[in-house]
Amino acid sequence: MINSMTVMHRRVTWRTWTALAGVALVATLDWWWVWGVWMCYYAAVGIRSGKAFLVEPVNRADNPIPFWIVTTMWTASGVWIVAADLNRGPWWTW
Repeated sequence: MINSMTVMHRRVTWRTWTALAGVALVATLDWWWVWGVWMCYYAAVGIRSGKAFLVEPVNRADNPIPFWIVTTMWTASGVWIVAADLNRGPWWTW
């Protein structure tokens, strides 16, 4: 039995440490396009798994309309950020 004073330790994987180092590098170098690629990847993972996340998990089987809205939002935001960063100017000057 686990009481409230017991602390459970979980092993953090190498992927987590790699991602944290990547986030620090991307933020330091101001590479916004990486955030856009990450958002598109996040949308692709959601489509494959059937679960998206915005403020809470949204299951495609239970809530298909919110799921597709969230997934479309992640994809559109990712594409927008990549395009904006590669063009390095306001969107109205493209």
